[in-house]
Amino acid sequence: MAPWPALSLFRVQFDRDAHLVWPLRPLHNPPLRTLEDRLTEVSIATRGQRISALAYANDITVFQSNREDIEKVHHAIRIYERATGAQLNPTKSRLLAVGGSSAPITPLGIELFQQVTIFGVTFGSAVDATVEESSTRITNVVRAQARTAYARNLCLTHRVQYVQTYLLAKIWYLAQVLPTPTRHNQQLTTTCTWLIWKGATFRVPTTTLQRPKNQGGWALPDIALKCRELLLGRMWTFAAQVSATAAFL
Repeated sequence: MAPWPALSLFRVQFDRDAHLVWPLRPLHNPPLRTLEDRLTEVSIATRGQRISALAYANDITVFQSNREDIEKVHHAIRIYERATGAQLNPTKSRLLAVGGSSAPITPLGIELFQQVTIFGVTFGSAVDATVEESSTRITNVVRAQARTAYARNLCLTHRVQYVQTYLLAKIWYLAQVLPTPTRHNQQLTTTCTWLIWKGATFRVPTTTLQRPKNQGGWALPDIALKCRELLLGRMWTFAAQVSATAAFL
């Protein structure tokens, strides 16, 4: 029998239906509420915060730490299908074995993947793989976006504003979840300055651009420093167990 991984992560998706829109609150999300009641919760913080399932719209992410939970997930989904007419879409659903090399085939027919993207973050079987794959994907997206913006007829002021407002938005999102490797920070900084100077030789050092405007700069963020700040802020929020989402729920 294949070894059971330390943690399995299911991302199940139902075919979209006009009447199938689940808000974030678990009380109004029948499959999520059922899974939360039946599954073994997984600890994601040192201070006792535990979780078994998350949902948004027609996507549900399920965390499993033992073999018995497979049948519980299968049973909950089949009951919901019969009750609502919604159908599980196995081709859009994913199974990821975290901390293990393999996992048994599920009765849901969901294929095992080496990587799964959830809410814009690409998860791998290990932390290092997750950080590298997610950072690489975001770096490539930013580069592609910069090439598209390069063809636009923008003045220097608007190019700097574009970098600050649009180009770095996805970076700030990922930085709250995972640390950004130094290599990717350097690549992202180079991409930003390349767009600002339209591919020409840099007119002034990047550190000058990062100065406040009242000191002769353009207030361009230091990407490495900003990413570290966002990650530490998110870690502090989890440590204090205070968040807007938790208060809402």
